[in-house]
Amino acid sequence: MRGWFIKMKTSPLSGSRPIWVRTTPAPPSGKNAEEFNEAQCDQLNRVADGVMQAHNIPEVDLYALLKPKLGEVQLPNNVHFNDAGYSLMGAEVGRVVLASEGGARFRFSKPRP
Repeated sequence: MRGWFIKMKTSPLSGSRPIWVRTTPAPPSGKNAEEFNEAQCDQLNRVADGVMQAHNIPEVDLYALLKPKLGEVQLPNNVHFNDAGYSLMGAEVGRVVLASEGGARFRFSKPRP
């Protein structure tokens, strides 16, 4: 992450700013193809939270959003989500992006080849 912040500070980003999106919860069973468990999820979020807070980067807390609804929105024994889960995440990311920009209009550029 350190290299990413150095690059951010030295490269123009067309006025855009990063937003930290916290990782989503691991399935309660801890059994999934990615072998991602709750302890790893907590560690990843905790370390990244510290870095992002130190740089005043706004966050989208998908972990807190989804944790109480995992049974409804997460695929069984999987770190991925059903359509309802992805819709919920998309709405929350959009809400935070618009709030952090004060409702400003966005200009989207073509992806690089």
